[in-house]
Amino acid sequence: MVIGIRFPSRMLSLGHWLAVLALTDTACARDPVSVRPDAAVPPDTAPAVTGTISVSYEAPQTRPTSGLGTNYWSWVPAWGDLIAGSEAQIQRLAPFVMRIGGYNNDANTPAPFDEAQLDLAVAYARAIGAEPILQAPLLADTTGARPSAATAAALVTYANLTKGYAIKYFSIGNEPDLYPDATGATIGIAGYTPASYCASVSAYVAAMKAADPSIRILGPELSWKYQSGDNDWLTPILQTCGNLFDVVTVHRYPIDPAQTTVASAAADAPNLRNTITHLRTIMQTAGVADKPLAITECNITWDGDPAKSTLPASPGTVPAGLWAADAFGVGLEAELWATAFWSTREGWTLGLLASADGKPQPTYWALDLFTEHLGKFLVSVTAAPSGTHAYAGRNRTSDGTTIIAINWNAGPAALTFEVVTGPVLAVSASFTLPALSMAAVEISDLGTTATALVYGETEHQAGLPPQPLLTQ
Repeated sequence: MVIGIRFPSRMLSLGHWLAVLALTDTACARDPVSVRPDAAVPPDTAPAVTGTISVSYEAPQTRPTSGLGTNYWSWVPAWGDLIAGSEAQIQRLAPFVMRIGGYNNDANTPAPFDEAQLDLAVAYARAIGAEPILQAPLLADTTGARPSAATAAALVTYANLTKGYAIKYFSIGNEPDLYPDATGATIGIAGYTPASYCASVSAYVAAMKAADPSIRILGPELSWKYQSGDNDWLTPILQTCGNLFDVVTVHRYPIDPAQTTVASAAADAPNLRNTITHLRTIMQTAGVADKPLAITECNITWDGDPAKSTLPASPGTVPAGLWAADAFGVGLEAELWATAFWSTREGWTLGLLASADGKPQPTYWALDLFTEHLGKFLVSVTAAPSGTHAYAGRNRTSDGTTIIAINWNAGPAALTFEVVTGPVLAVSASFTLPALSMAAVEISDLGTTATALVYGETEHQAGLPPQPLLTQ
């Protein structure tokens, strides 16, 4: 008999998640999509798409950070040390923050996240070049007792005074909007409200900053209740204690595991744009619009159980990687402080690295395309044909334009990549992207060279990184 399901950042009962599945995201309603598994279309019979992706340098945008974050997982000793030895792989992605948090850290279950575990996590963060985001618990301390402000102060004292780690970023609790709904094996707090959370945060922040005034606080780390009406926890929290946060943070798992079709994954980019607009509207209304906004935990769906996540865009598939490219690209366009993907590596399929052998998953290669090819300046994509998405900027050597292109079509896309206004002159190049693939296209300022690396099902099945693509 199934009595509970272990989710990536939380342990939630089956009954609770059945209730969650019935909820509708009214703040960012999706375009209607089929919830049935996608029909297989043989690549040689799928219609080809042609068109032009146009890029304009009219309003270049500087990004102060990489914007990329990861979540440290899996640290629980009983589940096996899945991340030891992966430092070089994750360092390649150049994440600027690494969140050390989630339900298991918040509840200190099934093993305590004690000082020894903290030391290991910080060492890992330093090895990959990321700044840690350290979570203070609200559900249980390392002894199983209810934490207090003194618990949080002791965490800061150990990390920054005793050990001298100089950790800048701390958060308080994980997904407090789920506390009152906890059932089964999940620890929660009955009757918990936004006011309860603000009371906790007020006490915690005072104690934590008494220990180290230089730290910055991220929150409120909401799971999904940042919608309108009765499901909006973000508005009352920001109105009451938003001044205590240096970065406003939420989590996002947009697609029900029973709807992870290619169509639903492809349709999510505009939904994410709507979500970010909605969040910033709440911040504006609450008087904290000047603060950075981040999504500190996200994936295409929350259920990575390989026995159940079997649809074409389930975690670990190429379409899930295309979704991640969209999620990160939209986050860069929207100037999110960070988009932090769940997670590094775990027993499910949600990791950047495969659980079985630690090899990079499609989501890893999606993020790698951005890291390896996109520089510090973003530019506008002004046109793209149906079924394609694109994100553009200067390349890393600042002598050309990089376009991260995603072909969501079931057939190949014969594309002309055109820089209509650029630093030197208008240039273009043509490449054909295979069905359901992504590519990093680089065009030199003078138009003398153009290269592309592509990743799709062929590379995934062969266990290869992105491969060179010939010009048309």
